Amino acid sequence: MAHIVETASGKISGMEIKTCLAFRGIPFAKPPVGKLRFLPPQPPEPWAGIREATAYGKACPQRISGIEFMDAGVPLDEDCLYLNVYTPSTAGVRPVMVWIHGGGFSLGSGSQKGYNTGHIVRKGDVVLVTINYRVGPLGYIYLGGHGGDAWGASANVGQLDQIAALKWVKENIATFGGDPNNVTIFGESAGSAAVAALLAMPEARGLFHRAIGESGTANFVSRPEFAHQVTDKFLKQLNIPANDSQKIQEKSWEELIQAGQDMLGGDELGFGNPMFSFWPLVDGRTIPAPPLRAVREGSAKGVPIIFGSNRDEMVFALAISGRPAEKMEDAQLKQRVEMMLRANKDQADHMIDVYRKSRKERGLPHENHNLLYAIITDMQMRVPSIRLLEAQQRHEQRVYNYLFCWELKALKASIHGLEIPFVFGTVGPEFSQDRIMAASGDGVEQLSDNMMKAWTAFARTGDPSIPGLAWTPYDEKRRATMIFDAESKVVDAPFDEELAAWDDVMKRK
Repeated sequence: MAHIVETASGKISGMEIKTCLAFRGIPFAKPPVGKLRFLPPQPPEPWAGIREATAYGKACPQRISGIEFMDAGVPLDEDCLYLNVYTPSTAGVRPVMVWIHGGGFSLGSGSQKGYNTGHIVRKGDVVLVTINYRVGPLGYIYLGGHGGDAWGASANVGQLDQIAALKWVKENIATFGGDPNNVTIFGESAGSAAVAALLAMPEARGLFHRAIGESGTANFVSRPEFAHQVTDKFLKQLNIPANDSQKIQEKSWEELIQAGQDMLGGDELGFGNPMFSFWPLVDGRTIPAPPLRAVREGSAKGVPIIFGSNRDEMVFALAISGRPAEKMEDAQLKQRVEMMLRANKDQADHMIDVYRKSRKERGLPHENHNLLYAIITDMQMRVPSIRLLEAQQRHEQRVYNYLFCWELKALKASIHGLEIPFVFGTVGPEFSQDRIMAASGDGVEQLSDNMMKAWTAFARTGDPSIPGLAWTPYDEKRRATMIFDAESKVVDAPFDEELAAWDDVMKRK
């Protein structure tokens, strides 16, 4: 049975799926093609008649990772600015949750199968919106230092796409049974970092009212001088002179994506990986200041937030390789930790000792490679998440911290991205999971139920507490943290020794 609603651009026809009503492939902006490439998104063109909204729109151009849960799941094209809406009913007024996908700002789409079953919609009686945004060089290249300003190119167009989607939600979501005055943005990894960036973007203010960040933080931004170097290297890959950057418009999107892929391995790009070449930029305009500083100064005043991470994020690298961990000698571990600590490299031995003792006492793997993964996890994810909560607590008491600890048995680790099927209710034998994210076993359905209920309760009221699982706000004294595991509970100051070691490095105490 077709379900017809009227948006500001025209009528669309959706369909019933097992769990809810689905409206897929809705354009929220003009196709960013031709002269609109690298420009901020423009409002969509209206249409006559009834547009069928039963198939996903195409995903934004990107490389193919070969890893099932990381790939877009649909064909690629520059005409990619589409979103999907899932609702229990077009009647009524419900909280709205807008999902921003991850993928290192280089991969993914709002149409990936793990996000679009509607289970969280049914469980929490909410309206879910999943969106695309431009990724990689098409979404995050910085051309301002290469003449791009002269021909209209803008920084952070991927972020501006997200804002355009939120504007569409504000204008249209009521006709889908959603409340435009109760919108929660949430995302994972790069999606979570995008959420943090939106907290700092003036153009996003008032378009959302709560925010959830899963394993991505406010320090995941670039600087103009670094972005300038990335663009230099990118233009060289395309054989375009630095003073003639407009010729980039003549290249196909396939050439642009390949050029980004060919940048792999450049030491001057920091991480030496194209996934970490194109990301949000503090340009002084669209993102006026680093998000952590902006939040500390009140850019998101009054917005309740949940931010957290998974206990063993970086074991993800081992999981996707499919290979056993290589033995790491003590000297090699120390060298790697010194590189991370940079000016504070004299703290390397202390840091290693703290992590080895803590993990051993907790019965967690504590070989040298395990320690390295744990230190990187905290440096890149857990500690920055806590700093963001502390920054927002100056302006809003409803800030909540979590640590996801449910383990993949084969790795004895809670890896990056593992919480996603729990949040969306896609755990257990009913769903097709790839070899990495096969979340099954005793207690997974209960944990998923807890997380779906907590996320949707937060979207409804700003408080993620649910019957039988009260969640205390975070503060610097108690540091209350929800531990999501087979038995979920609030714990005060978990892994406190590790945080204290980072406080020492950062000269916070």
